[in-house]
This record gives sequence, structure tokens and C-alpha cells, in this order.
Amino acid sequence: MNARIALGTVSASLILAAAAGSAMAQTAWKLTVPDFYQHQKTDPARDGTWIPKPLAPAYDSKDWWEQGGGWCATAAWTNAIASMEDRFPGIFDPSRRKGADKEHAGRNWLERANYALEDLAIVAGKRFGLNNGACAWAPDVLAYSANAGFADAVVDRFYMNGKQVRRDHNDGKSDNATGFTSLFDVFAAGIDSNRAVVVHITADEHKPFWWAGSFHVMTGVAVDTDNSVIYVADPDSTFRGAGWDDGEDKAFERRYLATDDYPAGDPRDPKVRDRYYSAFPIDANGVFTDGAYKGAVIEAVFTYVVPAPGSLALFGLGCGAMPRRRRSR
Repeated sequence: MNARIALGTVSASLILAAAAGSAMAQTAWKLTVPDFYQHQKTDPARDGTWIPKPLAPAYDSKDWWEQGGGWCATAAWTNAIASMEDRFPGIFDPSRRKGADKEHAGRNWLERANYALEDLAIVAGKRFGLNNGACAWAPDVLAYSANAGFADAVVDRFYMNGKQVRRDHNDGKSDNATGFTSLFDVFAAGIDSNRAVVVHITADEHKPFWWAGSFHVMTGVAVDTDNSVIYVADPDSTFRGAGWDDGEDKAFERRYLATDDYPAGDPRDPKVRDRYYSAFPIDANGVFTDGAYKGAVIEAVFTYVVPAPGSLALFGLGCGAMPRRRRSR
């Protein structure tokens, strides 16, 4: 389904709007979120023995990513990181960093996406003592950001605790109360801010999708609060199809090609939305009520930002409301 997405603006920072739901923008979106593919170099037919030596991201590495289905979290976080590139040059594209090696120049978008995915996965693997990369989580995103020259990056994790939403800030040890009572509202507020949004979902093993019994991670793109619909970039799909077929090559046939357009665009455009993004209606408990992941539930919502000095609002701690804004239609 394609829910309505109306014209609006994006706030400079996120302040809790739980106390004034009517002040929340009805719709909001991100314009620069790509839809990178977690299976891009995850060949189910390979024997799993080839790993880059030395273990490092590269533009010409063979197919070596996680053999059991690909790094969904790594791809979702890479989407989030890439969406920041226009505002923070070099956070995704190494060629734009000071003192960049010549090897980074002149690369196409797919080479850059694969390089960033490998870089983040290798950072994650080192944290776990693995020599073949790993699915990335918040500490790995922070480490990657610091390596790229953005040590002040911030990640917040929001999760349900009873009927209230709690927040972990950066170190993963904090447990701060918020005014939110649903993760859908956190997702909506994050989309309507200067932060990237990443959503972590789970499902029991009886659900009819390949990752059921485990988890999946996607990147927030837009929200329709009138109809309780979230729009995401799903790492498990490209415009060529979706899903993982263990022991077959179908997922590999869905890979992007370097000749494809960069997989991002304005989600208000139905053609862009249908080509790159997925829509899911969500109920008050964070359960997906329709679509490919019907029955899955939001376990956590993450936000990611590189703050300008002195500009970062207290995210998830305030008692105020998001200010009202007039939105052109």
C-alpha cells in the first residue's frame, strides 16, 4: 500500500512530543536514504573459506560476506551513515576525507557502498574477536564514525519497558525515562528530525519469512502518522526482488549492478517509493499488521546523528513538545 506523504519540512533537532501528540507533524520523510543490499556479496554457493587477507575493506574483494544470509544490521546502518554524507562529507565516502588515499577516487556508488559495508562489518567483527566481520550494532557505528573523523556521533536506542519507552544513550548502559509510550511515535519523531532512524524488529519462528525466529534491521525513510504507516529501506530487498534463498542463487540474482542508478530518492514520488522502499502499517503495540513481515514486532528504534557543536538537544529526556509548524501542502 502507498499511504499519503504530504509536503513538509524537517526539524533541526528532536524534542519529545509525547505530551502533545497533536503537535507532531502528520507526515515526514528523509530524502537521502539509500537501500543497500545485505546479500550483495553473500553467495550461498560459495564454500565460505575465502576471507580477505589482510582483513580490510576493499573495492575488488571477492564474494565473502556472511554466508548465512548477509549483514542486515550492517547494511541498515550503512544506509543511515550514507544518508549523512551530504551534511558530513567523508562519513560515508573515504575520498572526501582529509588525506584520502588515491585508491578511493573515481569509484562508483556500488563500490563505495560495498566498501562501507565491509568497513563497518570488520569494525564489528573486531569487537567480537572475529576474523570475518560481523553484524554491526551501535558501538560499532560509533567506532566507525570516529575512524571516519566524526567522534562526536551519537546513537540512542529506544525500547519498551512496560507501557513506557526507555532510552539508552551512546554507552548502552543508561536507562533514561522518556515521555513516549510507543515506538511508532519514536520512529515518527526521529524521521521528523535531523537524525537517521534504524528500526530493529523480531518475529517468532512460525512466521512465513526466512529470518523468522531471529531479527531483522531496516532504515527509516518516511512516516504517515494519519494511517500509522512506516516506510523503510529494507536491506533484504532490491527492485529486483526480496528474500534469502538458502542453498540457491536467487538472492544473488537480485544484486545491484554498477550500472544501476543510486538506490535512493524522494519517497513522496510513488515511482521512487515503489522501487526502493517498503511500507508497513503498525499497531499501537508496534506489531506489523500487514505486508511481507506481518506479525513481526518492533523491538527497538535507534537514532543516529553527528551534532553540530552546541546544537544537540536533549534527545528523549525533555518534557517539552515539538513546536508547531505550518506545513505547505
